[in-house]
Amino acid sequence: MEAEFWQLARIVTSGMTVLNIGANVGIYALGLAQYVAPHGKVYAFEPDPDTYRHLTINVAWNQLRRLVKTNIYCYEIAISNTTDLIRLYRYPNHLQHSLFPQTKEQSYVEVQATTLNKWIERLPRKQIDFLCMDVEGAEALVLQGASDLLSSSTAPVIMCEFNKKFGTPEIIWNLLHDYGYRFWHYNARQDSFVPVNHPLNTEIYTHRQHMPGYGYGNVICAKPPWKPGV
Repeated sequence: MEAEFWQLARIVTSGMTVLNIGANVGIYALGLAQYVAPHGKVYAFEPDPDTYRHLTINVAWNQLRRLVKTNIYCYEIAISNTTDLIRLYRYPNHLQHSLFPQTKEQSYVEVQATTLNKWIERLPRKQIDFLCMDVEGAEALVLQGASDLLSSSTAPVIMCEFNKKFGTPEIIWNLLHDYGYRFWHYNARQDSFVPVNHPLNTEIYTHRQHMPGYGYGNVICAKPPWKPGV
């Protein structure tokens, strides 16, 4: 479990509306649902059919045992910069399914995609307070389809994975920087969120940091005047 998971209570509070993009089997969605209860909502997106089935089973199991409330809404759809059918490339490890192939002749499944700009139109309350995103290199595509949300005066706080394997950290950073976002990373040794001022700052890449071309970690992104709490 990534260290940031245990720090979400410093960021997410009761009543918030949260998007969990790349929800996988629901670990983050279930945790977030507890933090925003009783009146907040979590919208969880997972495009892979098999993984989505496990997500809905996990949510139902936890709701049946009243570990979480009925405030998680699951969607079998990919969030990207298009509303077309797109390819989701599969890996033996379901955590690594991605919109980007890493090998030749890689198996894939076609999934329906939409943009955040389009999807948010259906919400009665269009303000999103927190966006949790881990989509294996497709983070920039999500942001490209979220211009209305990111340019809003009430743009959400974002937790986003930066992964060197896909070569996208600088693209993600520049996209958010252009909308006025600032950046932090959770430092477990200090038990605090520390500012980072460059997308390749070594502080970010706490996982596989000693492997050339690899390394990944989560970054908290927010517009002023927001800053991490204690």
